[in-house]
Amino acid sequence: MGFRGRFSRFLMTRHPHLAVLTLLIPALSSCVFAAPKTETRALAQLAPSQHASQPSPAFAADDFIDSIGINGSPIITNIHEDGPFKGAGTKFDPEIFYDLGIRYYREVLQYALTREDQPQQVLDAWKKSGARAMLFLGHNNTKNPLDALPLLKKYDIRSVAEIEGPNEPNNKFPPQDLNHKYKGLTDEAATALYMKEFYDALKADPDLKALPVIAYSAIFTDYNLAKGHTGFDFGNMHSYQGYGVPSSSPLMNILLIIIYNDNL
Repeated sequence: MGFRGRFSRFLMTRHPHLAVLTLLIPALSSCVFAAPKTETRALAQLAPSQHASQPSPAFAADDFIDSIGINGSPIITNIHEDGPFKGAGTKFDPEIFYDLGIRYYREVLQYALTREDQPQQVLDAWKKSGARAMLFLGHNNTKNPLDALPLLKKYDIRSVAEIEGPNEPNNKFPPQDLNHKYKGLTDEAATALYMKEFYDALKADPDLKALPVIAYSAIFTDYNLAKGHTGFDFGNMHSYQGYGVPSSSPLMNILLIIIYNDNL
């Protein structure tokens, strides 16, 4: 019995309401991808495209590559030796990053692992490969949004692509204590005010005003708590449909949920 068969049998005995998905997904795939060519050709003749005679626009491959960024970094950071984040920090060879040809990467402006030479590392990365940083604000480290401005001025502005607001300031998953508290407000409301003050100060600074600002991101937001704000140039969203990891397949997410629930 192959893996799919064993997995289906496991679901039928433990979670029959989910087992149907393991049967349905392959069946749907067969319907979509295994249709005879003659039937496909007949369907095409019955429903001709109204735009078939119009030329498709051409796009440069370089434009596509320039649209991609990565939630990773070639920047070397310190490594936590102890505590809840023991072992956290850069361990891979930064050359792996350059081999990918990535032009935009994400890095924290200032936090516990940041080294003093980070601005120089960012400049060196730009000179080496043309890659530029998207520096995001660590609200639990840069507690006053105005304190971020002198930190930004340590960087060569050519090596910075944009500034991102705080990462998931309403995150409540241990051991991460990311919940944002600012001027008597908490989480989304706190970060909305924080971002407005940062944005206004940045755009008033002649040396930094050209930097684009990306909105802060939230995770599993209770929309009754969400607060609108205007302290950004571009929006931001962390897409966790069904509490799953975006890069995972639906079947993988189902399996992870099963394992998690069985271990409760």
